[in-house]
Amino acid sequence: MNTTVFTAEYSSTIDGDSFKAWVKLPCLHDHADFESHLITIRISGIDAYEVRPNKYNDRYERQSEEQTSKGIRAKKYLTYALDIGEIINVKLIHKQRGIGGKRKARWIADVYVDGVNIALLLAEKELVKRVQYNLPDNINDLTI
Repeated sequence: MNTTVFTAEYSSTIDGDSFKAWVKLPCLHDHADFESHLITIRISGIDAYEVRPNKYNDRYERQSEEQTSKGIRAKKYLTYALDIGEIINVKLIHKQRGIGGKRKARWIADVYVDGVNIALLLAEKELVKRVQYNLPDNINDLTI
C-alpha cells in the first residue's frame, strides 16, 4: 500500500479517535506545490467509545456509563496530546468518502505526536478498543 506522511497543524478534536487538522497536501494547480486543507482524520487501528448521542449510530444507546466515561477521557487525552505536541505527523492511509449525507469525507491515518504513535498510547491506557480496518489495496489520490 502506498502511503505518504505529512505534517499537520491541530485544529480541533471530534472524539477520542478523530480530529481536524490543517495538512499541506500536493496541489493540482500550477501556482504552488502544496495547498493547506482542513481535513478530518480518523486514527487508524482504534475505536473510541461515543461521548454523546449520535443520530447516525445507535452504539451510544448500547454502551455502559463506564464506556461513555472512557470515551470522554479518550477525547480529553487526545485533545491534550495534540494540543501540547510540537510535531504532529499523519500517515494518510485511505480516504473514506461521505456516506449519504450522514458523514463528510475523512482520512484514515496513522498519527504520531512528537514521534509517538497516538493510537498505541490510547490503547495502552485502555481508553480505546483496538480494531482492524478492511482497507482497499491502493490509496485514493491525495486530492481533497
